[in-house]
Amino acid sequence: VFFLLRAGEIHLRERVRSTLEVESGTNDPIAIFLTITLVEIIASHTNPEANVLATNLLLGFLINMGLGAVIGVLGGLAIVRLVERLNLDHGLLPIFVLTLSL
Repeated sequence: VFFLLRAGEIHLRERVRSTLEVESGTNDPIAIFLTITLVEIIASHTNPEANVLATNLLLGFLINMGLGAVIGVLGGLAIVRLVERLNLDHGLLPIFVLTLSL
């Protein structure tokens, strides 16, 4: 969405832009999880019962989000410690942090 807005040189008020950014950031992880889960169900060629499917879906969601949160926090802490130890120019810090976070 933001690429299209920038490419089309569409200017939004800051409040609208912030709302779109938050909405986009919260929807993307859920959409990715649901898409991967549904593709796995279709590819498995099984016909699970509704209660088994719901249980597996919830368990998979909790595991994926939990692991993502733990890995994200640990990675963020590692980046902070590394940045504190290195003496980089202030202009290089954003590039360095962005590179490590990707």
